[in-house]
Amino acid sequence: MDVDLIRAKIKNAGITQTQLSKESGISREQISRFLGGSNITVDNLSKLIRAAGLSVVVHPAEPDKLNTVFAKINQISRDIDDLRNTFISLSKTGKAPVKKKSVEQMIRELRECAI
Repeated sequence: MDVDLIRAKIKNAGITQTQLSKESGISREQISRFLGGSNITVDNLSKLIRAAGLSVVVHPAEPDKLNTVFAKINQISRDIDDLRNTFISLSKTGKAPVKKKSVEQMIRELRECAI
């Protein structure tokens, strides 16, 4: 999200900081700090955007990477189902579970391809 662009849009929305404060419930001082370059919480940013009469549409910057992440999530979900089914089947026979990919390993793999 381009916060500098949002700052510029809010500044050019034709609404004063006092009006933004009344509409958003955020102190004028906090608004002034944000518009001057300070950080702000996502919740307060959302309130300011609405108070200024603006909206934000978020598009993934790298759709191919996002598709890769979703494919990995789906594969990990299938792996977890396989682990669960293997454990259930082997626990019924009293045998020790066959060593497969651990849930922790699958989570690490997911984090490696995260955005």
